[in-house]
Amino acid sequence: MSGLGGVGKTQLAVEYAYRHAADYDVVWWLRAEEPAQLAADFAELSFALRLRARTDPDQRLAVEAARKWLAQNGNWLLIFDSARDPATVAPYLGTSGAGHVIITSRHSSWRGQAIPLQLRELARQDSIAFLLGRSGRSDDGSAELLAEALGDLPLALAQAAAYMEESGAPINFYLELFEKRRHELLRRSALGETAPSVATTWDIAFEEAQSRSPAAGELLRLAAFFAADDIPREGLAPGAEYLPPALADAVNDPLLLDDAIAALRRCSLVEAQERWLSVHRLVQAVVRDRLSDEEYTFWAEAAVRVVYEGLSADLEEAGTGSPDRGRFLPHVLPAADHAEAAGVAREVTEQLLIRAAKYHLETGAFIASKDLLERARDIATAIHGPDHAHVATIYTKLSRVLGELDDPEALTYAERALEIDIALYGEDHSSVARDYNNIAKVLRKRRDLAGAILNVERALAIDERLYGPDDAELIPRLNDLGFLRRVQGDLDGARQVLESALVRGEAAWGADHPDLGSLLGNLADVLPELAERERRAGNFDLARARLVEARGLLERAVAIGEATYGPNHYVVSMRRNNLGLLLRDLGDIAGAFREITRALEIMKKEVGVGHRRVIQFEKNLEVVSREFKRKSGTMPAVGKIPSGGS
Repeated sequence: MSGLGGVGKTQLAVEYAYRHAADYDVVWWLRAEEPAQLAADFAELSFALRLRARTDPDQRLAVEAARKWLAQNGNWLLIFDSARDPATVAPYLGTSGAGHVIITSRHSSWRGQAIPLQLRELARQDSIAFLLGRSGRSDDGSAELLAEALGDLPLALAQAAAYMEESGAPINFYLELFEKRRHELLRRSALGETAPSVATTWDIAFEEAQSRSPAAGELLRLAAFFAADDIPREGLAPGAEYLPPALADAVNDPLLLDDAIAALRRCSLVEAQERWLSVHRLVQAVVRDRLSDEEYTFWAEAAVRVVYEGLSADLEEAGTGSPDRGRFLPHVLPAADHAEAAGVAREVTEQLLIRAAKYHLETGAFIASKDLLERARDIATAIHGPDHAHVATIYTKLSRVLGELDDPEALTYAERALEIDIALYGEDHSSVARDYNNIAKVLRKRRDLAGAILNVERALAIDERLYGPDDAELIPRLNDLGFLRRVQGDLDGARQVLESALVRGEAAWGADHPDLGSLLGNLADVLPELAERERRAGNFDLARARLVEARGLLERAVAIGEATYGPNHYVVSMRRNNLGLLLRDLGDIAGAFREITRALEIMKKEVGVGHRRVIQFEKNLEVVSREFKRKSGTMPAVGKIPSGGS
């Protein structure tokens, strides 16, 4: 049985021995952590069996006598407790005999010599039942909170239960005490003064891992400032310059890094998978508690810089569908928390929060983005003051997120950003143009189309003065203006603006640039409305030509979206839904069903069941399904519909 110190290996072996004592003629406990102690305990078995006299000075003969007896007899149980590794135990294990052997160890690599059983923390319900049973309290929710704080670790739970049993303290009192004085409590023994505490058990493991690999100790200290799970094995190299030499070398050399991880795994201080590491949260806490104030400050800064560099590299270099793209996101808030607690790297922390918020905004996780930006705003205001350009930038980003959430504060933030930037730069500045455009987006959400168009035109006028009337910098503004004119009903004006922007974009960026996706989608939205106008005028061929043209634009937009964001992104879902509706207008009901079904699958995963987009897509799918049934007499089968022609 292997596992973290405190997970209950020894206690489980003891329980087995007590429950099955009557099944064996001999049960013998061996303290296997130190070779000398193990040899002495094994020799003692020879004396207990009366194979050798205690006065015999040659311990080796006593050990050999016990080995020989075990090989010739059966119905015995040996328990090697806290064995360092397989090599420590191997000399005492015979090749024959009909007995049983249990080994407990922090070392995890026993395969080939024993059947490995990896012990984990208790299930949450078992932790709660244990605390309630030992404390005699009714469940008011405190037991679950305490179990979570203790990470469901059996020794920590036993320690808490013993404290409450002796003092009569309620569970919520111990929880408050643990949050304030964790360091002291983890160094108390749960089983009497002679038994090691949680922290003492791990201290031994820390020192052993450090002795085997200096980089192992440094890696564990760094991991203590990350989230407990999903710590990337790779991707740390961009932040190597902020790490001590041994760890810096290891994150740049896979072999050295594997050696460091192996040293930690040997002591059951981490769990390692192909791409990730995990550290128990109490191990992290004890590691941090062992640091001096100076060391805590160093590692807090190192962690937030490593997470910033890793996240930045992934966002800039990894493909949008790559699993590496978001691998540092779980560690943003823990690293930021520790950096703020230490009062270090505040500007790096601010930028880290902004980068993470940008990722969440791109993936449609608007609430997560909002929370990160509000925290970044507070840090930026504390560093730079309320009227700084950094603060204005964060207000701009916040207004976009709040606009997606239909929050009335969106306009307040957008106008505050404009106020700051005009005071800093005057009217003719790119930041001011950005602010006007951002206000337009907020007003568009509020259905104030006239106000939105006015602000886009202000932004466009500034950009024309700064860059000239034909520069590619104007394309995003033209895209927004074209969209607004369509919504306002000026279809010809919208088409003219959007086609002009598309020609400029393709000339400047190429046909597959990510920024063209939105432009293609907006132009595709204009064409069906123009087609309807032609249909009403009796120009049916021209109307159909408009729809066919729109389909080509939307297919390009979907392809660009998948290449840019990956196939399961919110933006791709929106474009597929629009493509499905267009295919329906073209009479391709099977194709429409296929596209809207796929759009709905993506949207459900992105925003959850019950979101307004999901509800709208479900209505679209219901309409298409009825049409399919009316034409074919059967309901469509998802995934089995052939591609239809137009």
